[in-house]
Amino acid sequence: MADLPSQKVDDSLLQGWPPHRVNSTIWGHASYTDRTYDVLTSSNFKGYIMKLTEFPEFDCADGFSGGPIINGDSQCIVVFHAVMKDAKSGYAICLEDIRAFLATALENLMRMRTRMAEMMMSRRPRHNNNLYILTTTHVVDTMYKEGVHQVSARDFNTAFLFGVICTHHEACLKEINLGPDVSQLLRSHCDAQVVPVDTQRDLPLLEPTRPLCLKMRVKCLSHALRIIL
Repeated sequence: MADLPSQKVDDSLLQGWPPHRVNSTIWGHASYTDRTYDVLTSSNFKGYIMKLTEFPEFDCADGFSGGPIINGDSQCIVVFHAVMKDAKSGYAICLEDIRAFLATALENLMRMRTRMAEMMMSRRPRHNNNLYILTTTHVVDTMYKEGVHQVSARDFNTAFLFGVICTHHEACLKEINLGPDVSQLLRSHCDAQVVPVDTQRDLPLLEPTRPLCLKMRVKCLSHALRIIL
């Protein structure tokens, strides 16, 4: 995993998701400067502020949430979270913070996992039934719009750092033709732990257990991910 030094500017690559989508790869400069950001800006529950890394030169679009930002050494340095369209800036979560979250137990984590799985099922058609990385902020925001308020404020403030990869075996196997052991392929790619969410639909939730570190040149990243998927 790459360290994230303060006030350093590097050429970086933002890989969108799904990776084979048109214009899914963007080059830019990452300015490692923290900036406060209202986590739940579009919901009726506001006021939780997190510090994110700003990427001012990324002209990002919807669908990049959860995608890795790769440095010149082919290492994932942060996970992309949001875009401020008026300022054309991207915001990301440092992998150290994600690892710290994954080591912390949340009293309502199973509820969030189930909600993420349900959201994945609804989003799949818009992403051609491919794998998709989702940040918990999207889930929390949707839960509050639907009037679900059982998750504690402490969990909200921590769960913002959580990201997952979901796929549905039956639908995706026909699309990506990988055979029955999709989870093993993903495990070798991002070192993920498979947690069953809905046994009736065989919907696994992949929980990253360590940062993704790609062993390939950055310029080959998009092509390599096309092959994997």
